[in-house]
Amino acid sequence: MLIKWFGECSFLLQDSLGRRILTDPPSTISIDTLLDLNPNIITLSHYYSDTTNAKINAKKVMLADKASSYKLNFVNISGFPSFQDNSQGRKRGPNIIYNYVFDNLKICNLGYLGHDLPDDILRSIESIDILFIPVGGHFTLNSTEAIKLVHKIKPKVIIPMNYKTTNSLIYLDSCKNFITSIKSVIKTTKNSLDTKTLNSYPVTILLKETKMN
Repeated sequence: MLIKWFGECSFLLQDSLGRRILTDPPSTISIDTLLDLNPNIITLSHYYSDTTNAKINAKKVMLADKASSYKLNFVNISGFPSFQDNSQGRKRGPNIIYNYVFDNLKICNLGYLGHDLPDDILRSIESIDILFIPVGGHFTLNSTEAIKLVHKIKPKVIIPMNYKTTNSLIYLDSCKNFITSIKSVIKTTKNSLDTKTLNSYPVTILLKETKMN
């Protein structure tokens, strides 16, 4: 699988046959630009504008934006309800955690999660191969909270997201505190990660953010 990061919680996942999943188009990039990537399905962890959804539907791209199950011939997706804060969503609203069974891997994207997870959801996302987890704080989990959750989930591959980068336009912390508390950190220098190149687990991967106009 190839993984490309566009900042915030937005990733493009592509299998060997070119089938693509796009997660959470970032607010700084136009939906038209991302739709040029030709995703087969887009998953949204929280509410986007009706205009965004209309543009996605106009391109006849499958849209997952609810805590439900979605099936294509190449992927099974399960959404689980959660919140963007630790106050039952009263501050920043709901969030959807997505599990993807894709390219013979079990992947979990926590989206804009802002709280610890109850046991029932932890059981639903066990045996994870790849975990995308926010670490930048302020709007989601901070590094300390993210580390505690990683220890509970115990994924093979950890990919931090939604932290301060040179392209960030919102107030986030860097990932420094997170990666200094985690063993086996690899920083990629290419624009995409091929998971076939990984041969030692657990491992934390710092992806190179792909800047798009």
